[in-house]
Amino acid sequence: MDEVKGKILRELQEAAGNAEWSSSREELMYKTGVSDRQVRRAIHELRRDGYKIISSPDCVGYWLGTSEEWNNFCEKQRSKGIAGMFRKTTEYDKQLRIVAE
Repeated sequence: MDEVKGKILRELQEAAGNAEWSSSREELMYKTGVSDRQVRRAIHELRRDGYKIISSPDCVGYWLGTSEEWNNFCEKQRSKGIAGMFRKTTEYDKQLRIVAE
């Protein structure tokens, strides 16, 4: 997995200077020679390692974002996650209490 992460990170770093560029999962699959699932897993692990890899439904692909882009991305992900938990708990008639710091 470390080799896949390295290849993906190199692809994203090479394009970091080009504001018009992002790499789709299909492109990353082709360039790394691994499956879609492996690309998604590697991106998830790179994010956990501290790399600000952004994706958006408005823009196909992934790119290394700025701190502001990363904060916006994280906020959207949190909101989406909380909304999903709320839907699941109301579907099953359960109560959910979330404490955030």
